[in-house]
Amino acid sequence: MEGFVETNRLTLAPCPPARLAEKQGVETDEHLKNAYGQMLAGCLAHPFEWMWFTDWDILLRETGEVLGGAGFKGPPDEQGRVEVGYGIAEKHRRKGYMSEALEGLCRWAFAQERVRLILSEVESWNDNSVKTLLNNGFSEIAPRENRWFQKEKR
Repeated sequence: MEGFVETNRLTLAPCPPARLAEKQGVETDEHLKNAYGQMLAGCLAHPFEWMWFTDWDILLRETGEVLGGAGFKGPPDEQGRVEVGYGIAEKHRRKGYMSEALEGLCRWAFAQERVRLILSEVESWNDNSVKTLLNNGFSEIAPRENRWFQKEKR
């Protein structure tokens, strides 16, 4: 597994455990603080697959500013499926950054031999996230309380 992912404007950098612990320590949103703790536990429990558990900083290459984060909820399962999640600071939304970051992260995941399918769950009210997934070639598979999307390896 390689490290950084480069796109036209962005660098996606997987956070090593020390960076996750730092993010957890300064986070004020309880949901994110908890998520960072779960990611850190996954990284520490699976040191050879830590990149599947960590948050990937989305950095603007021009300035190094962190725009948001993305990552997977663990390594591929027996069917080669992984789930991706992401978020971007409000001031950076609607500029194409998240779509670009998701494209880069999907490219990285599909370059890993075991990955066949990428899934993403979206809250039904989150039209911007739905648009980001559709723009990246995902298709909706299970409209329920939350919406599920998938993208297959080609």
